[in-house]
Amino acid sequence: MRSAFSGFPPEAMQFFRGLARNNNRGWFLPRKEIFEQKVKQPMRELVEVVNAGMKSYAPQHVTEPDKAIYRFYRDTRFSKDKTPYKDRIAATFPRRGMSRHEGASYYFAVSNKEVAIGGGVYMPMPETLQAIRQRIAEHPAEFRRLISAKAAQKLYGAMQGEQLSRIPKGFASDHPAADRGCPEFS
Repeated sequence: MRSAFSGFPPEAMQFFRGLARNNNRGWFLPRKEIFEQKVKQPMRELVEVVNAGMKSYAPQHVTEPDKAIYRFYRDTRFSKDKTPYKDRIAATFPRRGMSRHEGASYYFAVSNKEVAIGGGVYMPMPETLQAIRQRIAEHPAEFRRLISAKAAQKLYGAMQGEQLSRIPKGFASDHPAADRGCPEFS
């Protein structure tokens, strides 16, 4: 069976290269139809293909394409970067019934420079973050074993990300998870 997604056409990558040089409304508006047909429509098709694949291993994450795809327009109100458009098109697949920040999601993004694929929890709500930290605090050895497994290292690479400068409120400074071995905790 052939996939409905045949790839992003060359015009999509040309669009992103042009946008990198001219990220402004005057450049974008005459090219909005190119964006809709050559960037957004192929992204919808790709989301459909990803959804079809996820039905077998993560059916609770299957998401309607127009809900999965992030808006292309940036919210510049509180940002130092005032460029109005994102430099990639991206989609996320949260668990059904949850918002993007309530639990773990799958994610991918496409631009002329890269294809990014990820999964996990991004900017969790305080209660979700507390639940994650509590789970790690209760099972630090299990967490260390999971993130240091050779299969995980080969597939995902080394654990990356920011770390807090001190132990989270409510946890003892000498807690077994309070070291460099549990980056999500500390």
